[in-house]
Amino acid sequence: MGCGALIGATGRIEGPVLCAVGGLDESGNAIKALEAYNPLFESWTKVSKGMSQSRQGCGVAVLNGKIYVAGGLSTSEAPLDTAEMYDPALDSWTKIKGGSMSQCRYHCGAAALDDKLYVVGGLNQNGSASNSMEVYDPASSSWTTLEKCMGKSRQCCGVAVLGGKIWVVGGLDQFNDPLNTVEVYDPSSDSWTELLRPMSQCRLHCGVAVVYDRLYVVGGCNEYGEKLNTMEMFDPASETWIKINRPMRHCRQRCGVAVMEDKICVVGGLGRAANVLNTMEVYDPISESWMEVEKNICPCRCGLSLVYLEPVAAPEPAVTSAPAPAATQDGETYFRMERIPEPATAPMTSSDKDPGDEPATAPMTSSDKDPGEEQ
Repeated sequence: MGCGALIGATGRIEGPVLCAVGGLDESGNAIKALEAYNPLFESWTKVSKGMSQSRQGCGVAVLNGKIYVAGGLSTSEAPLDTAEMYDPALDSWTKIKGGSMSQCRYHCGAAALDDKLYVVGGLNQNGSASNSMEVYDPASSSWTTLEKCMGKSRQCCGVAVLGGKIWVVGGLDQFNDPLNTVEVYDPSSDSWTELLRPMSQCRLHCGVAVVYDRLYVVGGCNEYGEKLNTMEMFDPASETWIKINRPMRHCRQRCGVAVMEDKICVVGGLGRAANVLNTMEVYDPISESWMEVEKNICPCRCGLSLVYLEPVAAPEPAVTSAPAPAATQDGETYFRMERIPEPATAPMTSSDKDPGDEPATAPMTSSDKDPGEEQ
């Protein structure tokens, strides 16, 4: 990672950063602002331009150095079928050309593959779970709904790209039943396949990440409504699931998950007491350890998306004085973190008391629209 300024004096993104998009704050209000984490200076910064409207439960992906946001719920909890795009080179949000999606989608997932944006599943304007996927092609500025559909309708699922395919993990089906299955879309054959081996447990509102050609599934909520601090990993080479023995410090549902420097970054979410979190934990697959980053995001967020953004055509940064960077080694910048001690016993269960999850702010109210909380 380069050592230039990553967030300019104007608040514009000028280098590789983590970006938190959308979500709900601790009062249950949908968020419009875009925040970026600069690992060089270990700080969260509000990017100068926010989305055209507040969104939570939206699908977010990075395509050609730009952030695409589709669907979600507005501040008034109205389902959305619109999509917009953030260009860091211009520091501007624009409604994408080609109109809106074929239907409203919230609690959906999104992925970028082969220069196209895929938006899958979610709930429509009638509150029904969808098994369809639609594709936006920036080259033709057009949306296309694929004829082939998933075997199950899914909302509140995790979505990732691995091996040139789109993986859709867990979630809730059309009957609001939690799922532990995974479906994979292959664009070369335009076909869906369900993995023969499911996860060790149902997970909805989980996060997913791909590191070293393996799929990691983080946190979420199980079929009993218990929020999770565990993680499991699928290895396509051996076609097996492996439970990661080291848990996160906090249980997290509706958190943001992304990969930076081959490490899995987990931000915000709902804690065990339904409190909205503002902390970030980072998992290193090499050392198999979790660490907690010192600086917190502000405001607290749940229902957010976290993406890694490396602008394609960022302007040359101005020469300005800056704080000393974080510790470096061989030209690479590393997170400054507090190592989370390894558990002396087995990973925590839902009955274990977790002082770190005590709410610093008011818990989410029953008026917040989240079908996953009804379990």
